[in-house]
Amino acid sequence: MLFAMTEETQIIITVGTMVALVILTIFLIFGVRRDKRRYKEDKSLILEGLLSRTAIISEINAYISRVGKDQMFSLMAIEIDNFDDVVNAFGRPEAKKALERVAYFMTKALPKKVLLSNYQTTHFLVFMKNEYDRVQCLDVAKKLLSIIRKPIKLYKDASINMSGSIGIAFYPRHGTKYKELINSLAIAVQEARSKSDSIFVYGEKDIERGENLQFYMAIKEAMENKQFVLFYQPIIDINNEKFYGFEALVRWNHPEKGLIAPQNFLDIMEQSGDIKWIGIWGLETLIQEYYEIRRQFPYLNYQITFNLSTKQLLSDTLVSDFTKLIKKYKVKPEMIILEIADFSAYLKHSSIKQNISKLKKFGFKISLNAYGIDSNTLITLNNMPIDVIKLDRQFFTKEEESYLKERLLDLIVQFGKKNNRDVIAEGIEDEDMINFCKDAGIDLVQGYYYSKPISATDIITYIQEESWIKTPTIVDAYNSFEEETSGNDDLEPL
Repeated sequence: MLFAMTEETQIIITVGTMVALVILTIFLIFGVRRDKRRYKEDKSLILEGLLSRTAIISEINAYISRVGKDQMFSLMAIEIDNFDDVVNAFGRPEAKKALERVAYFMTKALPKKVLLSNYQTTHFLVFMKNEYDRVQCLDVAKKLLSIIRKPIKLYKDASINMSGSIGIAFYPRHGTKYKELINSLAIAVQEARSKSDSIFVYGEKDIERGENLQFYMAIKEAMENKQFVLFYQPIIDINNEKFYGFEALVRWNHPEKGLIAPQNFLDIMEQSGDIKWIGIWGLETLIQEYYEIRRQFPYLNYQITFNLSTKQLLSDTLVSDFTKLIKKYKVKPEMIILEIADFSAYLKHSSIKQNISKLKKFGFKISLNAYGIDSNTLITLNNMPIDVIKLDRQFFTKEEESYLKERLLDLIVQFGKKNNRDVIAEGIEDEDMINFCKDAGIDLVQGYYYSKPISATDIITYIQEESWIKTPTIVDAYNSFEEETSGNDDLEPL
């Protein structure tokens, strides 16, 4: 028999349903209010001083969409340099308190409507809208730096001293998108660390000085008129006198001044953003000239090294730009070695690590310049996706001789052999340096001893004539004879 509901039962169910609906409604209203409150709290952090990373990105992107490219605004990246030292000295809780105090005082020092974000643990981002000009921005930066450097009293007899670096970038000059501006700031902060005043405006050291403005415009003209060329410096295996490959080096073939070395223009291209263009152009030119060399020597296997700057490695389009070129020309990416010139930049920026990892996964080989590596950071190499370690001439010059340097060199060479990484010595100029490399167990060398950087046409001749094979001279032959006959009194005189 089915259960029959009485009138009283129906009333109880109806009341129960209504109560449940009321509770559910209250819960939903509370949830909405809670979410609104969270949103308001996030917004109200402007008054309290700190926006979240997500909130500041949203504010910047919204502002860019609203103002277009006609108005200027500034971003300021602040990095606390010695936070790890403070943690080691006072412990993490006390270090955190000190950081909170610094953030509080920075908030109080900022003008109205200027936004401050705790972008990362020890990184802050300041967003100054278009009502503040360049001079005001620099004044604020100096004020904030003085706050960071001011001792913070923890106990009666204990104070914490912090240090910081500030990088500044202006929209739209140093980027028209959020990511471009952040990349410019990353380089500016890096430059600020080497400055006595610890403040650096992205791009100011060259382009913004009047005497270099014409040079900057000349570079733009050179790009349009295809005045840039690649030169190649051979890399030789001295163990068996075989051709290993070469490093591609950019040159500016100026119509009046002739060949201009890269150190005279790459810095300016880095600051202007044209370094991205030179990277794409350089890889495409390298591939095109590779085909000609390949046509002449179809059975020759070799590697081509191509340098990448910090700004290039930070680019969010680097991977797609390079992989598109490889697919377009249908070349094997493993014949190209992409060199990381700055080890510290790799360690510092997660975006560089991600780009390198993707390029390696695609098939490119990766090289690392060992400048800046010490015995403490050597273990880091084991976890890096690298195939080649480049050693510059500081390891091989007499004026730089020291036990620590020799020990580090030995550690790097042994690491390479043990982990199947090629080790290349560059800047090798004479026989003494060649012998030093042989004694150190280094097989691959690059430098003027074998060849200066030469054009694509000359590299073909160089390979044809096997110019790296050293023909013994009369002096060499005489010295060899002297060594063989030394101490042998039975030989008859000539």
